[in-house]
Amino acid sequence: MVVISEDILWLIIPGCIILLIILLLLRLKGQIRRTVKNEIYDHFPSIKSKIEDYERRVEYFKLRINDLEQRMKELEKKMK
Repeated sequence: MVVISEDILWLIIPGCIILLIILLLLRLKGQIRRTVKNEIYDHFPSIKSKIEDYERRVEYFKLRINDLEQRMKELEKKMK
């Protein structure tokens, strides 16, 4: 059987409470962020289309960078 002293218990309980409050605030922050984003998208569809276009471009550039890295590795192997 595990026995926890009273001093440690007085540290654990407030620590757990603080941790739960932090998690609650983080969830609340995320929920507010999603709500605001959805409201902006609903009222300003042009912003949504611009953001989606930007995300597509970023994804394209990521793929392009990966392709170029592969080519560089192949060229390095051929040089050796």
